[in-house]
Amino acid sequence: MIEESDSMGVIPDVYDELDGVKGPFDIFDEYNIMPVDLPSVGVTGVPQHFLGGADGNPNTIKVDLSTYSTVAELNNVGFSFEGNNYVLAQNQSAQYRNHNFTIIDISGCLSIDDVANAIAAKISSASASGSVVTFQTTDNREAEISNAKTVTGYSAKGGTETISSGGHPRIDIDREAVDIDETGSSTGKFTPDKYLSGGDNPFYDPYNDADSVGSYPGKKSSLSENISSVPDGSGVTVHGPSMGKIRFVDGTSGFSYDGTKDVWTVGKSGKGSANIGGLDVSLSGGTITFTAPSEGTQGDQYYVSDGYTVSIHKPAVHIHEPAVPPTVTTVTYMPIKDINSDAVTNLKTATDGTYASFDMDLSLYADSTDKADLEKVIKELYGTAINHSGTGYEFVDSGVLGLGNVNKVGGAKMDLNEVRRSVNNGESIGNALSKLLKKHIPDVKISKNANGNANKVTVRAFTRGVAGNSETICSRKGTLRSYDVDYGTWFKNNPDANIPTDLYGKGFRFYCASCNEQWFNIIFTPDMEDDSGNDVWQLRPESGTATEDIKSILVDVSKVKDAASLVKTIYEIATPVLEGEEKQFMDSKVSYNHFMRLAANTETGVLTVYDNRRHPLESQYYNELQEKGAKIADGVFDNVIPDERDLSCKEIIIHDTDKSSANIRVYIPRTTLDHIFSFNPDNYSIDTFNVLTQNHRDKLLGTDKKPGILDKGIRYLLDAATIVGTQSQRVQSSNNNIITNMENTQAAESTIRDTDMAKVMTSFTKNSILSQSAQTILAQANQNSSQVISLLQQ
Repeated sequence: MIEESDSMGVIPDVYDELDGVKGPFDIFDEYNIMPVDLPSVGVTGVPQHFLGGADGNPNTIKVDLSTYSTVAELNNVGFSFEGNNYVLAQNQSAQYRNHNFTIIDISGCLSIDDVANAIAAKISSASASGSVVTFQTTDNREAEISNAKTVTGYSAKGGTETISSGGHPRIDIDREAVDIDETGSSTGKFTPDKYLSGGDNPFYDPYNDADSVGSYPGKKSSLSENISSVPDGSGVTVHGPSMGKIRFVDGTSGFSYDGTKDVWTVGKSGKGSANIGGLDVSLSGGTITFTAPSEGTQGDQYYVSDGYTVSIHKPAVHIHEPAVPPTVTTVTYMPIKDINSDAVTNLKTATDGTYASFDMDLSLYADSTDKADLEKVIKELYGTAINHSGTGYEFVDSGVLGLGNVNKVGGAKMDLNEVRRSVNNGESIGNALSKLLKKHIPDVKISKNANGNANKVTVRAFTRGVAGNSETICSRKGTLRSYDVDYGTWFKNNPDANIPTDLYGKGFRFYCASCNEQWFNIIFTPDMEDDSGNDVWQLRPESGTATEDIKSILVDVSKVKDAASLVKTIYEIATPVLEGEEKQFMDSKVSYNHFMRLAANTETGVLTVYDNRRHPLESQYYNELQEKGAKIADGVFDNVIPDERDLSCKEIIIHDTDKSSANIRVYIPRTTLDHIFSFNPDNYSIDTFNVLTQNHRDKLLGTDKKPGILDKGIRYLLDAATIVGTQSQRVQSSNNNIITNMENTQAAESTIRDTDMAKVMTSFTKNSILSQSAQTILAQANQNSSQVISLLQQ
């Protein structure tokens, strides 16, 4: 635990320990959906039926059989009505090519009127009057559909067909008697019986998220055994879905089946596969494997036993029969004739059915424009949903930062912030609510009272007619797996807090409901940028170990002034990290996108931490469920502990060379009383700190759990003295270095000067020698010329 990171105390200490982890903790509300009454819109948690749905008038179709002269003319006449086919038949034994129709027996009819009565007796939606049969449609919700229905002709071809049946070719069977008694000796490998194992049933995971077990296709049971050393001729009996026998022999032969003995034979060093006793059997490298035919634990009941026994005794069979020719018959099919179209009259009498409906009662706040009533309505409706026969419409509120626009139940979103805006612009609550409902719920009708304000919204059933009366409407309220951190109350209870200084180093942590050894730290920090705009926290090591999944999020609270700005800052900085859109640490390989999300209510100063999974967490789908679900605690529990001095300093840069990058940075601690005792001089003075009341005394002198302002001031001055002493030594060291550099520079200059004098003397001597040499050579040359002239004169 980082020292004093839990000192704000915004989270109650309810559980000393949870899931083997020392607390204290509080726990999240669990996800839930429950019935709820919504008086402001007249919908209850108990499903209410739609009312008033009625079917329309049926369509009437008349068929006048008087267009036929005799009953015989109606024989084998076919017609269709509402998807059913009918054939009038005088001979009940008559053959027809197909039978997708109902026969209406008219064999006893003596007149056309009798035929009409026979039709009416067979078809419930028909009636007869004389020779006229009246048909009425049965599904009468939509007039257009019903009026399109009529009586149509039905026909099939007649003719003859030759059919062969019975008979057989000559039969000659000569089978000798079979007497087999064979025993396969024990292999010694399957005594006692060995059962297949490892079968696992398929499992369907409806969630398949990062923490759930996931869907699993299952596993087949199996059994493997090395049989390379079993005796030649030994064998086993396979007890699978059926029974099979295997005989092992020396050699490399594959599986072969002897149908007479019902025994499989395979070489011990062979290779291959076969289905024996309903099991998949394979042999390779001397190891035989038996595998169940399908996944599941039922395969664990199959087994293999040592040895086998064959005992087959069949008598000899000798059958000789001549060929018998088939019986050939000719079938005559009667043709089916379409009913005369002239006999059919579609009167198209159908009318539309009426829709059932439900009235949503808005009269409670129909005329109100009161802001208090408005917030009452929004509070009642927010997070609830109206369910119309499985179709949901949920009230959300975009005016609530983060969580306001999040579904808690499910369904199309209806934004209450639209109602808030309309009422704030002078509209009545009834009119504003009715507009919102009409915008999202199809086919609604708005009714208004004498004041011109909406007091009723009539919702129409999805289906016309009586069927619509079975539709229902109800309301539900959803609760996310969430926790409210109330900073608004903390700020009210701590009016003397020095903000943002008192927030630095504080924070809280929360734990996922379905993960062991994973938690999120929210850490309040000072300004995370230096004077050049660089993120100084990028160099901080990322939290976490090989066994602890710690996800730390650093929140710069240096500009926070109150509860509203605090929760807004936490939300805006942490949300992109939690959603995986941003990373705070360079080269981070850790994913922070793990169900947990934040929402902020700037009006109340409440920060909500929630799990975005909208379903219960059940142990059959999650292996690491925590005993009380998700939990939360004050303080930061981290493996990265900051080591820094909490001092306010003035930075001085001393350029001690001609290079801009080579300089000395000196930090001068600020030691005025407002810095030592950490108060804002615009709002407080040193006189504020006294011992006249218990509260002031505890704040000044401290308690057992929390150091006082004097202790902090002393520690501040000690830290300042340490910083000054450390930097004094550093400056002295730099001064010594400068003096040493000056001495070295002077010595170097002297050396350089000495080196230059020697160079000049050497050059002078050289030039003197060259001059004297030239004069000598010139004198000698002149003397030689005089001697030559003297010789010439002689």
